Amino acid sequence: MEVDARKIRPNRPTFLLESTRVLVCLQFVAELARTFQFPTWSTRRFSKDAMMDYADAHAASFFASLDEGLHGAALEPAVFVASPRVVLAPPLSIEARIVDMLVPTMALRDVAALIPKIHSAQGGSQPSVASKPEAKKKPRRSPQHVCDDCGNIDQARFVVDFAHGDVVCMGASDARGCGNVVQDHLVFEGNAYRCFEGEADRSHHGPAPNPLLSSHHHLKTVVSDGPLRRLVDLVDINLSQMGQDDRRTRVGYKDRMVLDAVRLIDHAGANLALHDLVCARAKHTFARFRTAREHVHKFDATVAACLIDAFRTTQADSLWTRATGDDDDATLHPFACERCMRRFNAKRALQFHTCDRAEADRAAKRARVADV
Repeated sequence: MEVDARKIRPNRPTFLLESTRVLVCLQFVAELARTFQFPTWSTRRFSKDAMMDYADAHAASFFASLDEGLHGAALEPAVFVASPRVVLAPPLSIEARIVDMLVPTMALRDVAALIPKIHSAQGGSQPSVASKPEAKKKPRRSPQHVCDDCGNIDQARFVVDFAHGDVVCMGASDARGCGNVVQDHLVFEGNAYRCFEGEADRSHHGPAPNPLLSSHHHLKTVVSDGPLRRLVDLVDINLSQMGQDDRRTRVGYKDRMVLDAVRLIDHAGANLALHDLVCARAKHTFARFRTAREHVHKFDATVAACLIDAFRTTQADSLWTRATGDDDDATLHPFACERCMRRFNAKRALQFHTCDRAEADRAAKRARVADV
């Protein structure tokens, strides 16, 4: 008895299950073929048994996971999801990095909100970042040495003779030499005594005064080490308030907080590669703010706000100087190549500089030596 296959109505769930299995098998075969075609497989020689063991192991785990997913659940069409693309986060700005390093628990806008308070406490409003700085032209720096004989003003062509204390002119850019002594009997600005390791320090004067600290800090007794160090610091803090009846913050405590802020600014500047001018402005701003205020809350946030304000001010000044052309290239880069006139800010960079004209001169010199 022949049965027409077109008149048989197959069970729909069974038909879908078998169709899904066929599609999954085809997908598995394609994945397996692509795996064996991978370059790491093609460069090796595998036996037939090893390849079949690999296929059986992957097929068993693959169909086991398939049975777990299809058992007792409604059949759905297979959906192929691509692997998510790894999107790198954009790099943080300098201001965001300052806040993340000093006060990671606060947002950038909260720290920036402290900048107007710092300006108002100093007794004067400073220009904001958006406004242009004052459009007054800065006077150009006059040269330190000027030769009366040849008129040389290039500071790179003056040699200091430390043995005799003379400043000798080497001539203008023509390199013919001058030899004029523009200054003699220079005052030695170094230490009066030389200090060696393992010997007592014979210097009879202390370090230079710090303009960020009060005058009381420069006149106090310094004990470098020993059990009396804390006692001397406590006595100095108490003496700084002597003769004052009002309840104000002691000057010694303010100086101690300024020193802590200076260390924190130096640490942030070294780790974030900030310019020395930015750190110097931040220290000056915090010192003025600490002197004007009796109480400073949110110490780390205040230091971060001073750094952000100094960075913005320095960036605005730099952009304005470049736009107006007020920067003196001869002062910033005093060392120039005599052949290509390229300027450098260090003499060592000029020594390692090589240009096409220098190579041509060396080739001509070698040719003359060969002819001789």
